[in-house]
Amino acid sequence: MKRLGDVEFEYLFLSEANLGMCRGCRVCFEVGEDRCPIEDDLPSIAERIERADGVIIATPVYVGNVSGLTKNFIDRFAYTCHRPRFFKHVLAISTTGSAGARFTLLLLTMSLVPMGFKVIHRLGVACGRGHAEPRNNGISQRKQEMIQKKADTAARIFYKTLLVEPPTPGVIGMAAFLIQKEAYLKAPAKSCDFAYWQDKGWLRKDAHYYYDSDASAVKKALAIGVSKLLALAISG
Repeated sequence: MKRLGDVEFEYLFLSEANLGMCRGCRVCFEVGEDRCPIEDDLPSIAERIERADGVIIATPVYVGNVSGLTKNFIDRFAYTCHRPRFFKHVLAISTTGSAGARFTLLLLTMSLVPMGFKVIHRLGVACGRGHAEPRNNGISQRKQEMIQKKADTAARIFYKTLLVEPPTPGVIGMAAFLIQKEAYLKAPAKSCDFAYWQDKGWLRKDAHYYYDSDASAVKKALAIGVSKLLALAISG
């Protein structure tokens, strides 16, 4: 990406961050994230994400899923699934010895989208050695070249999207917004969720997404139809 333009990276290694384990107390949902009993780096991490133009999230495959550190990161920001705030482009990356990257990236995407993120590209890399390959020579030159080619493609795609702000919503994203909007219209007026959505202007009758976009009338109509179908599937 640095070869494509003027790009700066800020790294966050969860293994080095002061991010306590989620206790499942639901305080962030019911009272507000500022009342979380765990005093750690969560607010500063949120600020760093807000400042970024885009986010790259990488995780190894652990037992067919994201790593425990990544899952805790997702859990600690679970309140944003009710009160989305991270409207950023995301490049999701997963590495594995042999298998599971595709499914892990799907799970990661499903966790990030409700928070407001738009996953632009998913890069899964199998970097383990085959049983027939020598154990002391690392991965083959051919495999290294294949990995580099996939990484170069991901870099080009992600860099290009960073030049477009904000992310253009898709039909599914707009439908998800409408489902949430309907739910929070019925939420108690004193609840954090209702107050947040009302303050953002998302409960207005003409609101079709978290921010103004150039979505066409056809796209909006499709989103309304999809939201009704999804709502029926969820309730059923």
